[in-house]
Amino acid sequence: RQGGACMDRNPVRIRSATPADAEAIARVHVASWQHAYQDLLPAEYLAGLPWEQRHEFWARELADPAARATTLVAVGPDRTILGFATVGPCRDGDRARADQWELHGIYLHPKAWRHGVGRRLATAALDLVAQTAADVSLWVLGGNTGAMAFYDALGFAADGHDKRASIGGRPVRELRLIRACPTL
Repeated sequence: RQGGACMDRNPVRIRSATPADAEAIARVHVASWQHAYQDLLPAEYLAGLPWEQRHEFWARELADPAARATTLVAVGPDRTILGFATVGPCRDGDRARADQWELHGIYLHPKAWRHGVGRRLATAALDLVAQTAADVSLWVLGGNTGAMAFYDALGFAADGHDKRASIGGRPVRELRLIRACPTL
């Protein structure tokens, strides 16, 4: 709880991401994967994740004036980016209606976990689409119990759809969760 009290005294600010945030977002993205998936993906794969590739992706994404997704960042009192969330139109073919949105991703630097930063980011992202969304979906890696508990607390529930993939040479299963809007 000591860390939570520190966060309370030094509020985190949520704002729209800019192209200048690309490197910090990339570093958070990789650090989050390396910690969140350490029991789910091969250690050598996680250790070798290049933040530079993520930087290239985020630099393009954040500079694209035609991008339909919006990325928000959580900025700490020392102006470091603690996490990000991206929300946009649903990318699933069976959910292609204009009122079906998707939380494309939410990632926090591990030092920001369990301090309310993720909830604030998720709430801000969901608030962006609350007026037009019937519901919001997301995909979560099977076995990621921490993320599942987080999403459950936000009102997301599995809808029975899943997909199989391979990450780092390991077969994985992703589960789709859906949350009706607005309820946060």
